[in-house]
Amino acid sequence: METAMMSEMRESFAFKVVDPPRVPDIKISPDRRRIVQAGFLLSLAGGVVSAFLLEFRSRRASGKPAADEP
Repeated sequence: METAMMSEMRESFAFKVVDPPRVPDIKISPDRRRIVQAGFLLSLAGGVVSAFLLEFRSRRASGKPAADEP
């Protein structure tokens, strides 16, 4: 029973290689410098937004007026 199930699985997942593998003409790699720059800018923006939201929330919860209010 088990061997019959295994043979059915092998047949259903069978595939045929259409083209043989070959080495690419041009070497392609990720642009690490751009990835690092984007990560830095996104984390900096996230930190600024988080600080703003935390400050806004703490002022609102304590009932203190903002600096520009009399």
